[in-house]
Amino acid sequence: MATPHAVLFDSYPNVKAWWERLMAARPSIKKLSASLAPPK
Repeated sequence: MATPHAVLFDSYPNVKAWWERLMAARPSIKKLSASLAPPK
């Protein structure tokens, strides 16, 4: 995860695993996240 908040996910292994499964399993989530630019 490439956000300033990634440390929150990294500090909770179960949440991080859930997020990674969610991102891998849902093509619509991948498409949406690819279209969103991270804030600068």
